[in-house]
Amino acid sequence: MKGVRLTGSRHAELAELPIPSLRKGEVLIKVKVSAVCGSERIGYENGCGYGVFWKWPCTKARIEDC
Repeated sequence: MKGVRLTGSRHAELAELPIPSLRKGEVLIKVKVSAVCGSERIGYENGCGYGVFWKWPCTKARIEDC
């Protein structure tokens, strides 16, 4: 799968990443469109590790067949 990897201050690259293996109760979601939030700019400008991984609360979502 493709993903963007921050490799340093003001440097990101599109990379081919391995598809993660799933554990019981997990799902893999195919994302067709994505964007960068303004707050994520901090990690881009200051390099890896700062502002890259935010600790937001998560909620469980139910996905039903369409």
